[in-house]
Amino acid sequence: MRLKTFTAGNVTEGLAQIRAVLGDEAVIVATQEDEAGGVRITAAVEGAEAAPPATAASGPTPVVDIVYQGFRRHGVPAVIGEALLELVGSFETGDPVTALAAALRQTFRFKPLEKRCPRQAKMLIGPPGAGKTLALAKLAARALTAGQRMALFTTDSARAGGDARLASLAAALGQTAMTVEHPRTLADGLRGVEGMDWLLVDSAGANHLDVEEMGALGRYLLCADIEPILVVPAGIDPVEAGDIGMVFAELGASRVILTRLDLTRRLGSIFAAAHAAKLAFAEIGTGARVKDGLIPADATALARFLLPGRPAALQKTGT
Repeated sequence: MRLKTFTAGNVTEGLAQIRAVLGDEAVIVATQEDEAGGVRITAAVEGAEAAPPATAASGPTPVVDIVYQGFRRHGVPAVIGEALLELVGSFETGDPVTALAAALRQTFRFKPLEKRCPRQAKMLIGPPGAGKTLALAKLAARALTAGQRMALFTTDSARAGGDARLASLAAALGQTAMTVEHPRTLADGLRGVEGMDWLLVDSAGANHLDVEEMGALGRYLLCADIEPILVVPAGIDPVEAGDIGMVFAELGASRVILTRLDLTRRLGSIFAAAHAAKLAFAEIGTGARVKDGLIPADATALARFLLPGRPAALQKTGT
């Protein structure tokens, strides 16, 4: 791959320069206005000899190149990648993780779950197979480790074995889970518990393309004071992830728990979901066991997942 930066009076002139030098196969990596009112455009083309070491005046820094390669490997959507690369190139650091983390902080929101939340229930929602039940069990285990009390509920009563999954995980933690089959039952159950640090609700997987399923989920969310938290697995199509994020955000989801980051080499979808629906990153899940836990989401952690040398946590497999 060859990277080269061009300066021009406007974008049209810059694109003409790029086509003349790199050809029609060039890909725009970043666009930035300069102090003189013109533009600086960084472009890349495959199959060419590596460019000479870049300088501030002649081309992108090695940090930008490393981050760009990470984005290519993970399939980060172009609209997101270009904005992040422009920020990465503006920081005076030789550490790609530091630069990317700073860019992520300026682009996305990070809002891990609270230390405790005794009044508002948290319901994990998302498509089938996203890892909601295991993520809920991991939250419960974390609360128990902190000496906290919780009440567990599940609305997954229609799917064969749906409620049994949470019941089994809860039993392993010395807890019980109440299965509810109607929003009124959930509302009554939430009102009937006192002195809890957490009210955690598992939900049946909902097809974001099915109006009836989404409507049924919405009725549960309206029955009481409940925050819906979207659960999105890594590795799905980025465009589909964006659609999923936007549909569930319409039900009130403003945060997302990321799961199965250890089961894929392509993490672009998690950024697509958060970007499309303006979701805050809440937690990161790896590992198929409850004891593997969840990691509070932060920019540095996500930067490390994207760049070479993946975190040791990825030796595990699961949510």
